[in-house]
Amino acid sequence: MAKKGITLTLGCLLLTLFLGDSAKGQALAAGGYPNSTEATSSRWMVTCGMDRFESGAETGIIETRSGDLVVATSTRSQGAGHLDLWILRFTPKGKIKWERTYGGSSREDTPAIRQTRDGGLIVAGVTESFGAGGPDFWVLKLRPSGKIQWQRAYGGPGLDWGYAIQETSDGGYVVAGRTESYGAGSTDYWVLKLTSSGEIEWQKAYGGSGAEFALSIQETNDSGYIVAGFTGSFGAGDRDFWILKLTPSGDIEWQHTYGGTASEWATSIATTRDGGYVVAGVTHEFSIPGITWILRLTSSGNIKWQRAYGGTFMDYPWDVKQTVDSGFIVAGYTESFGRLLDSFLLKLNPAGRVKWHRTYGDWYDETAFSVQQIRDGGFVAAGGTNSFGAGADDWDLFLLKLSRAGTLGTESELIGNPRTRVEKTRYSPVDTSVTPLVTDAVPQRTAGRSRKTKARTNVLFIGSQPLPAPPMELTASAISGNAVRLSWKDLSNLEKGFRVERKQDGGGEWKEIELVKRNKTGCQDTGLESGALYKYRVRAFNRDGFSPYSNVAEIDIRR
Repeated sequence: MAKKGITLTLGCLLLTLFLGDSAKGQALAAGGYPNSTEATSSRWMVTCGMDRFESGAETGIIETRSGDLVVATSTRSQGAGHLDLWILRFTPKGKIKWERTYGGSSREDTPAIRQTRDGGLIVAGVTESFGAGGPDFWVLKLRPSGKIQWQRAYGGPGLDWGYAIQETSDGGYVVAGRTESYGAGSTDYWVLKLTSSGEIEWQKAYGGSGAEFALSIQETNDSGYIVAGFTGSFGAGDRDFWILKLTPSGDIEWQHTYGGTASEWATSIATTRDGGYVVAGVTHEFSIPGITWILRLTSSGNIKWQRAYGGTFMDYPWDVKQTVDSGFIVAGYTESFGRLLDSFLLKLNPAGRVKWHRTYGDWYDETAFSVQQIRDGGFVAAGGTNSFGAGADDWDLFLLKLSRAGTLGTESELIGNPRTRVEKTRYSPVDTSVTPLVTDAVPQRTAGRSRKTKARTNVLFIGSQPLPAPPMELTASAISGNAVRLSWKDLSNLEKGFRVERKQDGGGEWKEIELVKRNKTGCQDTGLESGALYKYRVRAFNRDGFSPYSNVAEIDIRR
């Protein structure tokens, strides 16, 4: 069957398209912005691969503090063994800065990746080349250049598989997965707290007589941890969501299952700004293949709302995160909408109602396993494809850089707009009573090799939508002892409105205080604390993202 879309093979250079009004360029050049009155947001849909198989599963993507994109997946095309970890770093404009494989003579797979506070990267997955027995957890600390700083394997005589990792507030790491070497049942949750150099601070297994898989972990605002996955030992059905809230030392603060008489499993959990959690996973209550199930939880694990989303076939979510508007973005793949198997992004408002739902793909299969909102308000997502790419019928890496509406800025037949079915569910959390078991794995130094690779990038679609220019010359003046008037200059006609943010001197975070309609260049901030110093900043927005910020205006209403 012929492959469709615009496909350009360019070695390692991703073609990007920039649109802007150069006639007014000098207005922003002095301020450090591009030589255009409109900051430009490039949108694209690309594949990346070599001559054989690049994984369509367990692909992670992050935006670094510098604006680069880092993608982690696995490859059979190049490297040291049967299957190697493959990590690529792109510039914000889509050019590959570096790409490397990591592995030994056998198999390394399922990488999770995060940036560390020193600008490097921490990666967790599984190794069959090194370790104590069967597949073991494999953790690599990388420098910003991708070179290995240190690497360790963790495990026992059985299968031990790492799925998630995060740097912790004390500079160490927490990694979670499943273990058949330790615990009470056939497979248990396994959580390890590591030092900054990869030594084990504590390690514990959690489970019952059946099978438990931990697929996601996050540090919480009290320096504890929230873990999500599924249990076959407890709950109402064959498998249920199982959420554990752990203390900083790995003891259980609370533990609940969520689900009905069918099968449910959680794939991703994220903390929310109010101290609660959002969980994504699959429920089979409404469809035998399973559809997306999202739970919004309080800090104690009680349910604020719960909804199922999907069609009549398979709709599997693999990642969920809170967005800047306090809503949520979900990434996964679907058989209910699109062609065969398509990637999807689902944008929800804070109450779980659908804002938009998009599918991405062509005649064969596309997946999405990871999503992140980036600094311009848009989204990046990563997964796999066998509709396009360099590897014929094998899987290639599939990357999307989209507007905040999930679009490319122009129409594309590769993007669908399905009408998803939404079902309210009415399950209640059920307490479980597991006691953690201390395990005794010893870190194993490994000798995984890093090799440079040279991928081919296929551009499927390029779109570019100019973003508004940033407001200029923001000023703040006191109206009274508890009110301030703000005003700014608008250099653009592309904005939908302006977002005004405030910060009180002496600490705290920037907070949105007002959304101002387009063509207005000022507002008032009232009800302030008398005798305090306040800071303000403004940025314009449209449906595709945010402009850079204006200058910061300060006012001391003590005077």
